[in-house]
Amino acid sequence: IDAQWTTYIGMRHERISLRAEGVGLGQGSTSSVTTPVWHVQRKLDSKGKDMLRLSLSRSYKAPEPWQIIPRPTVSNLFSDLNRANIETSPDRVGNPSLRPELASGLDLALERYLPSGGVISVGGFYRQVDQLVRNLTRLRTVDWSPVPRFVSMPENIAQANSYGLELEVKGALGELLPGIAHPRLPIQLRAALNYYRSDVQGIPGPDNRLDGQQPWSALFGMDHRLAGLPLSYGFQYTVNPAYRTTQSALQFSQTGRVTSFDAYGLWRIDRASSLRLSVSNLSAADRLSLNGFSSGDYLATRAYGQRQYQLGYERRL
Repeated sequence: IDAQWTTYIGMRHERISLRAEGVGLGQGSTSSVTTPVWHVQRKLDSKGKDMLRLSLSRSYKAPEPWQIIPRPTVSNLFSDLNRANIETSPDRVGNPSLRPELASGLDLALERYLPSGGVISVGGFYRQVDQLVRNLTRLRTVDWSPVPRFVSMPENIAQANSYGLELEVKGALGELLPGIAHPRLPIQLRAALNYYRSDVQGIPGPDNRLDGQQPWSALFGMDHRLAGLPLSYGFQYTVNPAYRTTQSALQFSQTGRVTSFDAYGLWRIDRASSLRLSVSNLSAADRLSLNGFSSGDYLATRAYGQRQYQLGYERRL
């Protein structure tokens, strides 16, 4: 528009047709999706070091093929189809009538770019999700068993609202903390703190959040080049808290706290070659997840953490 204002406007329309066919089967659905988008960018100073961004958008998420194929997968623990199974060991089947998720969003971010290439960014977002898809386990009458079975099937359940705040800081220590650290100190810092909230309509709270959306997350990392030596090192520590998700009035899931500590050391042999030693997930923390029901039945799963070591040699030609 001018030296300070830039905008982008777009429109996309798609018609999505899903159909699953087999012996004695022919089901599907058809839906149309119009997804407009509008981005606005404002430079707050003549050099473009401070930036304000605003986006309005509408997007969709089409079902995966496995979510619409109505071929049942019978529980391994209850493979005798003349008997009933239990909630924690359901059969699984796709839903040919599943419709795409639609999301309308607003994003707002304020960014400051530092001379050394770092950035300080504060951003917020709001999303309204229609036709939310969720896997629900219900006692259902099915055609592959003479008795009702517990079956997990994806369904469009309701509308959901989600919002969050994201803070990111990255740059040289002397720029981030002027007057405290020496401006030429060869230390780079990076940190992020994110806050998320959501609610799914029609599901009782207080944990009626979107699947997989943690309430917050945090990250802190550092890189340091040793003065007078061709050596540098760094680390990154991330934290994701434990949280519970109410998936329906009768079903919930719970995810345990997850932390990760990664570190590396780098030796620059010469201008063209280097040797790097990396360690991922140094804490090797386990992760516990749980799927439960109002009946008191639950299924717990533990993922065991493992350290990963990597030694690499790189030479630029």
